[in-house]
Order: sequence, then C-alpha cells, then structure tokens
Amino acid sequence: NSARQSLAKIIEMEIENSCCKIYNQKDVNSPESELPKFLQSCIDSIIIKEGFLNPNIKINKIPIDGGNYLACLYAVDICGKTKCGEKEINIFIKNSIPVDESYADLFLLSELYCNECFVYKDLSKIFKKLEDEANVPLEERYRIAKCYDESSSEAIILENLAKKGFRTCDRKEIVPLKYTELAVQQLAKFNSFGFIIQKMMPGYFEKKISCLPDSMDFGDGWRDIMKKTAKFSIKNMSSDAKKKAEVIIENVDVYTE
Repeated sequence: NSARQSLAKIIEMEIENSCCKIYNQKDVNSPESELPKFLQSCIDSIIIKEGFLNPNIKINKIPIDGGNYLACLYAVDICGKTKCGEKEINIFIKNSIPVDESYADLFLLSELYCNECFVYKDLSKIFKKLEDEANVPLEERYRIAKCYDESSSEAIILENLAKKGFRTCDRKEIVPLKYTELAVQQLAKFNSFGFIIQKMMPGYFEKKISCLPDSMDFGDGWRDIMKKTAKFSIKNMSSDAKKKAEVIIENVDVYTE
C-alpha cells in the first residue's frame, strides 16, 4: 500500500509540474486573451482532475459586440496525453466584470453568479435524479451544459457547447421560429421542475430554493431604465405602432401596480 501511495504521489507531482509549464505553451490570439490569475488556477485544477500530462492550451477572448454587459468571455481548448490516451476538452468561461454605475443599484452581480452556479452544480443533479426516477427518455430530458466545480461567484466555467454545434442567434437579427420553439420548450421544462420539486421534495425546496435571495431590484430605478429603453426602441416603429406603444409606456405604472 505504501508503494502504491508513493507512486500515486509521484504521478500527482508530475501532473502539477506539467501544469506549472502550461502557460509557456499556450496559444493566444493577443495579449488580451491572457486569463486572469485566478482563472489560470481554475484551469490548472481542471487539468489535474482530467488527468492531462503536459497539455497544450489555446485561449481565445470572445468579442461580446454589445451583447453582454456583465462578463468577459473566454474559450479555452485543452488537448494532450492522459494515461488513457489522447484527450481534448473545450471550455467556455464567463468572468464577471464590475457593473456600470448606472446599473449598480439594480442587481447584485455576485448573487446572480451564485444563483447560476447553484443551478449548474446543485439543482441540475436533482433534475437528473427526478428524470431517472420517472424514466424520462433521453431525447426528452432537460438539456444543460456541464459545469466545472471551479465555478464561483466570480466566474462560470462550462463545457463549450459551440464545439457541438450549438449557437446563439445574433441579437440584431430576427430569431428563427424553430429556435424560439426549442427555447420555449426548454424554459417550460426548467420551470416545471419547480412545481415537481416543491411537491416531491418539499424539504429541499424550502431549504434551497424558496430562500434564494433576490438578485434584482425591480423598483423605481429599473422602471426608469426600462422606460428610457422602450422610448429609444420605438423610434423606428411605424407611426401607428409608435402611438400604441407610447400609450403603453405612459401607463406602465398603472399596469404594474
């Protein structure tokens, strides 16, 4: 047993030594693609857990093009040898950034990230358990990306589904009908779990879900920003549609009381 433990320790040290060298071997498109130090540590941890030996890493900073205001996005591809042969994993990272002052009072970014982590790391396991118990066919199950344990209130680290053909629509284009149908189906499945868990696992629901803190404040600040956004958005509408939209905006406080 002592010999096995010594061998295991040597292997672990070799992997750690390999991780110390990986950032000398990375392939980046620009200096901006460099990961923050805490994310480098997260990647090191993933490499050790995945059993890579002196892997190659490619890091790309993903341009957000105005479609994301709460994170810096990275794609990290890791490939190399393991004791079981060649292996490659593709990672997507959403790293939180300071919130613009005009939005700072509207939500707590750390709470948003913590709630998202909870869904990926905890709640998704409950989803799978319930689906297994109900023998839900694989093709009908709720689909969710793999989340790495290194995710935190600072960064969400996921499997990069773009490598499997998934994509998000351009925010400036009309969303295809099929895309909308699939999105609504997944949202319906996600929301249905709330009712199921509340009925079948009331203890878990009370302890883990109903007590989740509100991460957004839908008060006066939120309403002011939404009104400004709506007024800006209707500028390109036809005159008839614009008049109808203006009536709604003027009476939004009445509708939302």
